[in-house]
Amino acid sequence: MQKTEWFNRKFPLIEDNGTLPAIIERLSGTPARVEEIAARLNDAVLTVKPNNKWSVKEEIGHLSDMEPLWLARFDDLAMACPN
Repeated sequence: MQKTEWFNRKFPLIEDNGTLPAIIERLSGTPARVEEIAARLNDAVLTVKPNNKWSVKEEIGHLSDMEPLWLARFDDLAMACPN
C-alpha cells in the first residue's frame, strides 16, 4: 500500500455531526495506542528512517508537538457546535 503524502490528502466535508464523538474518542485514545505499539518495537525499528523520511520516534514526537494545536482546534469546534 502506498502512503498518500499529507498535502495530497483529501478530507471530505463531514455532514453528519453524529461522527464528532467518535472522532474525539479516537483522538483521546491515540496516546495510549501509540505507547502500546511503540513499547513492542525495538530501538532499531523506532529510529530507522526509511527512504530518508521520518523515523517512528520522529513521527511520535511530531504528534506530541502538534497536540496543543489540535486541542486548540477542538476548542474552536466545541465553541462553534451547539450542544
